[in-house]
Amino acid sequence: MVIAYANVSDPENRSLKIRYSVTSTPITVLFNERGQIVAMYQGLQNAATLRRGINDALAENS
Repeated sequence: MVIAYANVSDPENRSLKIRYSVTSTPITVLFNERGQIVAMYQGLQNAATLRRGINDALAENS
């Protein structure tokens, strides 16, 4: 699993903002190893929600 951060307010990342329909921040997008979105969360999330999303993403890769 790769964890990356992108500042969608940066003009260089405008394409990411458009591609993932970012209308507010923070946004967390989880992908499986094939690059498909398995979860997308807008706004702050608690640790349990993120842990569940990460576990689901990892399970899809198994």
